[in-house]
Amino acid sequence: MKQLYEMQKKLGDIVVDESSSDGNVSIRINGKMEVLSLTINNQAEANLSDTLLKTINSAIRSVHVRISEDMRNNAGTDLPNIS
Repeated sequence: MKQLYEMQKKLGDIVVDESSSDGNVSIRINGKMEVLSLTINNQAEANLSDTLLKTINSAIRSVHVRISEDMRNNAGTDLPNIS
């Protein structure tokens, strides 16, 4: 169980940068599947970037909750929150 917690802590240290093929959109996400930044190469779209960032992170958190619930239901035990 301790190893699971250690692995969970280390997920935040994993960071991936990804860009669209045209270079107009860039995203940074960590191992916890949290979007750390989203860049759209058009200054007029600054508010869109913030909105997308919040929405994506909200969706990811919701998925983590669902996964935890499903794992608890399928395992028949109370597993730690893996989000």
